[in-house]
Amino acid sequence: MLGIVYGLQKFNEYVYGKTVLVETDHKPLESLFKKSLSSAPPRLQRMMLKVQQHDLVVKYKAGKELYIADTLSRSTGSDPAEEQEETSETKKDPVLMKLKDTVLQGWPTNRKDLDSELSPYWNFRDEISIVDSLLLKGDRIITPEQLRPQMLKILHSSHLGQEKCIQRAKSTLFWPGIIMQLKNMTEQCNICNRYRNAQQKEPMIPHEIPNRPWQKVAANIMFFGNTRYLITVDYFSKLLEVNRLQDGKAATVINILKQLFARLGIPEEFISDNGPEFANHEFKNFSKEYDFRHITSSPRYPQSNGMAKELYRSSKTCLGKHRMTTRIHNGDVVRVRNTGQSIKTLGRIVRPAETPRSYFVQQGNTTVRRNRRDLIKTKELNTEQPVDTEESVNGHCDSFCDNSNRVNGPSINSGDEKTSVTTSSGRVIKAPRRLVTES
Repeated sequence: MLGIVYGLQKFNEYVYGKTVLVETDHKPLESLFKKSLSSAPPRLQRMMLKVQQHDLVVKYKAGKELYIADTLSRSTGSDPAEEQEETSETKKDPVLMKLKDTVLQGWPTNRKDLDSELSPYWNFRDEISIVDSLLLKGDRIITPEQLRPQMLKILHSSHLGQEKCIQRAKSTLFWPGIIMQLKNMTEQCNICNRYRNAQQKEPMIPHEIPNRPWQKVAANIMFFGNTRYLITVDYFSKLLEVNRLQDGKAATVINILKQLFARLGIPEEFISDNGPEFANHEFKNFSKEYDFRHITSSPRYPQSNGMAKELYRSSKTCLGKHRMTTRIHNGDVVRVRNTGQSIKTLGRIVRPAETPRSYFVQQGNTTVRRNRRDLIKTKELNTEQPVDTEESVNGHCDSFCDNSNRVNGPSINSGDEKTSVTTSSGRVIKAPRRLVTES
């Protein structure tokens, strides 16, 4: 019961307000906490009152299963042989014996009157005491000089790092210069240095903004899929150039840069990483020939080339979005949106046109040219169905508006029934004769 009271008071800030499970090998305590407080003996009542503020659940567990508590209960504490060794070494240490005599006889008024060997102890002379022939500074043992190397090894044996070793020393041992000796030991330890924490991050040093466009240029190699791209960006205007590379050779990169420099000018500074495309003798000669300063970022520190890295991500995102867009190939079935009509007619892609995002689409007996935005790719199979009435005429008229949009294919006779449509009001709509190619 005393152990429960002591543990809850010791760790009150950790267990307060929580349900605490207490495992004990004293079985009567389990039934005692299940009864009312008034049924316990007065002595136990006083101890139980001290833990009333906690939500306790006492559970019996055999002692052989309480591994940590059972082990600690069998601990004998300090080793008498070690205490004897500490005492004997203190008596052999001439400096500590002088210190002991000074403590017993009293410290001098002035520091100048003190023995020079005892000067390191002057500032905390009021904390030094003698207990069982051992000198203490507060609650820390002043270790004899002969045992100090051994104590340093014990403090550093767990390789917990510099701060942990110092904390252990501050709670147990003392001698002048112990902190510095521990720091030197940890700095020379191979194990501690191998698993040492990384350096703290330092503030970023921003690049200076150039005075004119294309004065300072950054570059980086981007991989997207199985293709390499050269990313080039201007620090002043944020102008971005993305060029596809056939391979990763330095000559290929230099050839692209020569084209950029011929079009936009030669920069004063060229910033890149240490990739094999830039960190080579060929690129070094190129920078000397074109008289610009080549600056590389530190290895494993890509933040130094942050401008190119940021636009690297933007370029990759744009290329990814473009790849996600549905592509149209020859023979694909599409729905064609005609001007002014909500109904989309069926068609089949014939081939791409010469202009960007433009395709020739076959609709019935005609072939028209349409932009990509007017085409919706479908999975329909029947493309031979009759063209819708009202939309077919507008579609034909739209296709006839420019003879350059037509492709050689089946001609439409002026007498063909498909060239005229009768509306619901009885009005006949005919395509102009100049827009109809006679067979």
